Amino acid sequence: MERKIHPSEIKVFRNQPEQYFIGVRKRDLPVKDIGEYFGKIFCVVVTSLTTFFKQEGKNFSDVLSNPSSITMYFDVSNGIADMGVGFFIEKQLDNSQQEKLKELIGKENELGVCTVPTSDLAFYRHTGPYSLLPNLWGQFCGNLNEKYEIVTNNGLSWEENMVHPDNETDENKFVTDLYMQVKRK
Repeated sequence: MERKIHPSEIKVFRNQPEQYFIGVRKRDLPVKDIGEYFGKIFCVVVTSLTTFFKQEGKNFSDVLSNPSSITMYFDVSNGIADMGVGFFIEKQLDNSQQEKLKELIGKENELGVCTVPTSDLAFYRHTGPYSLLPNLWGQFCGNLNEKYEIVTNNGLSWEENMVHPDNETDENKFVTDLYMQVKRK
């Protein structure tokens, strides 16, 4: 099944306010292995964050600025991703909190923390199987090139999983929002 993105399906807006990502980061991951990695690490992320915030006297769901899980891409080139699996939270963690969380996620995992600054974001909503996402990312970027410059210096892109296997069994009904930092040309 082939899906084509029409330029009119891409929206650009300014995000307000900054967003704070927290999760587990994986460097040098082949793009083809992202889905398998996400499945393996997602439980580690949820369990670690739930335990951490409980120790802080908070309910995990109360500190989320957005309840959807996030696949954050710090860099993708030549079929290799530097990415993270996690969530956006309302307030950035300080260094001592980050150290506590590192212990919970385990030595074999790297803590992934970043701030998405107030910036212009391109947005596209995909409904359908995750297997189409690599091709759709390419089209998404290609459609932006006429009017926008993709932010590559510390620019971030991410997927927000709106409807996913935890709440839907038909992959044709999965909903994934794609976001990318851009600048107007």
